[in-house]
Amino acid sequence: MIAVVTAALLAAAAPTPVDFLSGYWLSCDSGREVVEVWSDPRAGLQVGHGVTIENGKASFEQFHIAPYEGGLAYVARPGGGEATVFKLTEATATRAVFSNPAHDFPQVIVYERQGDRLNALIEGDMGGRKQVFSWSYVRADLNAHCPG
Repeated sequence: MIAVVTAALLAAAAPTPVDFLSGYWLSCDSGREVVEVWSDPRAGLQVGHGVTIENGKASFEQFHIAPYEGGLAYVARPGGGEATVFKLTEATATRAVFSNPAHDFPQVIVYERQGDRLNALIEGDMGGRKQVFSWSYVRADLNAHCPG
């Protein structure tokens, strides 16, 4: 019994392939403030949210990464709306790629960590043309804001 409990606790504490996302990430590019906050992984679940402030207006997104169909998936809920699932298709210690070819836009979400910098990219077909949007975040103190 002790061995079973110990194994369960170790599995719950084990890092996931996307544990590099954990933290408070801030982007101050292009006149907007974008924040992503990610928990550390707990029993295979990592929870996050994002807030964007642009032209004095705020928008938000809820997301999480969790076990899904024998792997992991990124589940996004922009504005708290319907959930969209993106399966983890590539993972290294510093990079994760999530895909959903059937989704309208985006079809691919990429995160890549480089030290205290986190780069995020979404891409896909929009109106018959490939579109790519990217963000570059820096690790910041909890609740930090862009200067100014």
